[in-house]
Amino acid sequence: MSERPPYRSYAAIAATFAGGLAVAGIAGRTLGRDPQCQTPLDFAVLAAASFKAARTLARDEVTSFVREPFVEGEAHTGEGEEPVQGGMSQAIGELVTCTRCIGTWTAAGLATTQILAPRFADDDFTRNRQDALDYITKTLRGNADEDLAKQAMATMMFDGHPYGSPSQGTVAGLNSVTLDDVRAARTPHEHAQLVDRWARSTWEAYAPLHETAREWIRRALAGEKLPRR
Repeated sequence: MSERPPYRSYAAIAATFAGGLAVAGIAGRTLGRDPQCQTPLDFAVLAAASFKAARTLARDEVTSFVREPFVEGEAHTGEGEEPVQGGMSQAIGELVTCTRCIGTWTAAGLATTQILAPRFADDDFTRNRQDALDYITKTLRGNADEDLAKQAMATMMFDGHPYGSPSQGTVAGLNSVTLDDVRAARTPHEHAQLVDRWARSTWEAYAPLHETAREWIRRALAGEKLPRR
């Protein structure tokens, strides 16, 4: 007669997994984390990392010390390792020797850390900010006269209103935002405040155009001839 499987141990492991997910969800809600901000690329990278982590834990020699207490004989290559029999040790042994089983845990762990503690690298922040600055100082000013004029007109017409702020940000705003500001913005409301600060800062690049546009409109309404370009 075969020994009865350790159902209570299975239940304890499943409860631990579910409890961990619940704690992670509560922590994410408390910190204002939004899982929907993850991109398809994030999902692909997470899937690949979860697969590799599961294979490493269940098969690689370097993690054999993790499996050693829960398998019969010596744990080494991961091939042919059988879980010890009886109780929690058997349940954990079956977990750590099965790539699909341990893969569920690695995926949950990696996803939790990615949401609760996302990586903010200095080089990534600097590169993204420089790309935004290049668009304003080079592309918009040098190659997009029509877009520049439209934004200048919007700034003049909606002066003091969010519609008057450039959606791409401003030179002063971009330069004033630091990596510490991004790290400190933990909730959607704080992110909105950061974006608002970014966009509402002085738009020195377009300031000379405001008065020119106002003067042209005044002269057009008065029936005067406008200068030809």
